[in-house]
Amino acid sequence: MSFTLSKPFDPQTLEAQVRAAVPGCQAIVYAEYLAVREDLTTAEQAAVQAAIDAHVPPPAPVPESITPAQLRVAARRLYGIAAEQIDGVADAIIGSIPDDNERNDSRLMWDYAVVIERKNPLLVPAGALLGLTDAQVDEVFRVGALI
Repeated sequence: MSFTLSKPFDPQTLEAQVRAAVPGCQAIVYAEYLAVREDLTTAEQAAVQAAIDAHVPPPAPVPESITPAQLRVAARRLYGIAAEQIDGVADAIIGSIPDDNERNDSRLMWDYAVVIERKNPLLVPAGALLGLTDAQVDEVFRVGALI
């Protein structure tokens, strides 16, 4: 599947081509390539991106929770993060909690959790220490829920 870029640039023609191509993945990849071509003006690039955005479905909602196993498998599949890395980061974060009771409770909650909730306050620093953005942690939850 390919798109024809006309000169002068006609975003309606491109939009029609994208509309006809979706849900064809190749068409979206090609349109994304067009969006960053150096021979397009900024306005043309924006028009291409707008055509793509208008026809690409939004990401699935982020699940409220996944199992610890789902978290580890998804992090490995998506970002090559080993389970040992996740556990090491959790150990460091939990070990840094100054209050003994809170630290012990956090340790028990991590070690024996049946689910890991996305809103867990430990996930923000854990994701950052693993080099993940919030959006990437969301993607771990989305993929994890499918495992």
